[in-house]
Amino acid sequence: MRKTRAPVGALLCLLSGAVCLVAGCGDDDCPTCPDADAPPLYAIGMASVSGDYGLDVHIDVYDVAGSGDCIDEAHADDLMLCVKTIPYAAAEDGHQVVSQIGSELCPSGVIPEFHPEATTVFTFTCGESVHTAELHLLDRDDDVPGNLAASVDPVTSELSMSWDAVAGAEWYSVRIRSQMSWLWYFSWDYLSVPSPTATLILPYGFEDTGYAEIYVAAGTGPMPDDGGREANIAGDVMTGTIYSMSDENYLNLSINPAPAR
Repeated sequence: MRKTRAPVGALLCLLSGAVCLVAGCGDDDCPTCPDADAPPLYAIGMASVSGDYGLDVHIDVYDVAGSGDCIDEAHADDLMLCVKTIPYAAAEDGHQVVSQIGSELCPSGVIPEFHPEATTVFTFTCGESVHTAELHLLDRDDDVPGNLAASVDPVTSELSMSWDAVAGAEWYSVRIRSQMSWLWYFSWDYLSVPSPTATLILPYGFEDTGYAEIYVAAGTGPMPDDGGREANIAGDVMTGTIYSMSDENYLNLSINPAPAR
């Protein structure tokens, strides 16, 4: 039997482009909104195990059709989650946040127990409609990819990376950054790969920086390499995606001498 730890109110944009997996998007912004004929409620968020094997959940729910529909209750297995309307959201936004009881968004003096399983079933109710999503939860602190290594071919500018496989991981996210000048910033944000290796070609001018910051995290849920539109929540009122991700492993890679062009 395991208890939740003191929660974290993480505000992390975890994918590139318009896909923001948890809070931090604009009040009137719905990332990767579904087509007009999709269910009115769109949810995108994150869940993981952390600390003393407690549950961390942050899921944004948008009433993208302005239908007035909303989430009445949410559960992770037998644990009731907190559903809050964001006070600063515009009236037509219908923006709600689902989080675990005891989180910063849903404080409570009693932290309920959570029993982590191989697969957690999330349940959302909206009126008489019930929607579910199954997700294998990663331990955010313990499932960080280990032994991250990388090298650059000086002739081809090919960047090769490898790391230890994480048990239960379904894909990995790679983020590469470098400050090429004080005016210009380059980033591959969250290129998802299925195995504990990745190979990329450095863009022109990247070698002039002399280094690259490399971050790798493990993930489960639909692989977000298509922009995050693939859903693991589906139904007549609600659709969307929940991911689970570990923290990132980090490597600062020297790329001097500069690759030949």
